[in-house]
Parts: sequence; C-alpha cells; structure tokens
Amino acid sequence: MIESITDIYRDDYRVVALALGGSRARNRDDINSDYDVFMLIAKGCFNDFRLKFAYELEDKLNFIVAEEMFYIESWGYIFKAIDFVGVQYDISILPENRIDEMGIKSSNVVLFDKNGLYTKEVLNANDDIDNQLDIMISNKVAYEKKFIIDTYKFLLAWKREDYWVVVKYLERLRFSLMLLLRIKNETVGKMHFSPEKNFSVDVGTDLEKNFNSYGLLNIKMSFNYLVGAFLAIIGYEEREKFHKSISLAGHEFSKEGLL
Repeated sequence: MIESITDIYRDDYRVVALALGGSRARNRDDINSDYDVFMLIAKGCFNDFRLKFAYELEDKLNFIVAEEMFYIESWGYIFKAIDFVGVQYDISILPENRIDEMGIKSSNVVLFDKNGLYTKEVLNANDDIDNQLDIMISNKVAYEKKFIIDTYKFLLAWKREDYWVVVKYLERLRFSLMLLLRIKNETVGKMHFSPEKNFSVDVGTDLEKNFNSYGLLNIKMSFNYLVGAFLAIIGYEEREKFHKSISLAGHEFSKEGLL
C-alpha cells in the first residue's frame, strides 16, 4: 500500500513530499508494525487537501476506513487508516511552510521530495533523545488538560451514540496517555519496553467492527483502562480537576459501566 500512496501522490501538485518514518524506516518492523507516513502539502492547497484526504484514502487507495484523529506537536494532523489486511497507517500531514512542526528524524526515508525541503530537514535532523524529552516535559500540563477535555467529549459522544466519534476520542486519549507515560518513565522512542506497548486498546479492531455488543464492551474496557492509568500517574490537584470536570457526566455514565 505504501507503494500505491507514493505512485498516486507523486504526480499530485498538492503534495510536495512524502516520507516513511518509524520502525519500518529503520528496518526494525515486525508483522504487527504500523506505517508512519509524513506528507508535506503545498501551502495554498492544505485546507482543501485536509478536508478531502480521508475520502481519497478510501476511494482512491481502497483503505477500509480512514479518519482524521487529531493534531499533535512534533507530528502534525494525524490521519489513521486501515488497509484490507488490517495494517494500520498513521499519516501526518502539514503545509510546507510549517515543516518545523513535523517530527523529522535522520532515519526517515524520503519517498519523493519535489523541492528538496524535506530532504534537507532529514539531513539536519536532531535525534537527541534528551532534547525530545525536554520538549515533551514542557508540554506535560497541556497533555493532561487535553486528556481531561477529550474524556468529557468521549462521554458526550457516547451519550448521543455517535460511536465513530467515540472511537476517535478513544484514540486521542490513548495518545495523550502514551505521551504522559513516556514523560514519567523518561523514554521517548516507542521501544518494546515502553509502557504503551501494554495497552489493552485496539482502536483498529474497534473501527472495523459494526459496534455490536462485543465492540461496545471492548470500547468500555479500553476507556476505563485509559482513565484508570491516567489517574494513577497524575498528581492530587490534577485528579481533583479531572473529577470536577466530568463530575456530572461521571454520575450519569457510571450506571453504563463507564468510569
């Protein structure tokens, strides 16, 4: 599928550069590894491209499902897509004038680069783990706040039975907790010993289901696991903020097995 993405967008005037990152770029992937893909978009085309991208992934490339998930610093706007054999793709897009917001490592593999901008960033990439950890630590409060806000939005989506949005916020919660756990354990790369490897969350499986009773039960269990892990690693004041922020929703949803 990565070859198909390359072939289709190489001649697309909207796409300036395409690169592969993560374990597959470092040749350390295994059968369960996802694809981390980075795309630079021409400045004047970005907003329109972003609106159409998920549809294009499903229509042109025949992904089973594709959805924009969130924006995260050092990545960009993340789209998650799943191909016909169940392999997941995390595709980051940003306009070319905001390339400094995209996490670029020296190990990233450039698939095409029309103006040399991405290649230059790869050659000058700073892979210093201490520097990356310092950046993450400086954003710790923002990650905690984001988790609380997304918990509330998850519950609102659950209430209106909008389960596509529910899964979307489940992925947001997983990602925020992953960052907080990396800060706590002072580890940056997603190595096999990193705590997020132990998550009992399979968002891809949830997306592929039609949200039958088993799918909903899995989402409930995953959500409760994430919230419990979050409360276990934050301080007393942060826990008070969390409970205060979702106190009304928490009372209402506890009877459904949430919280």
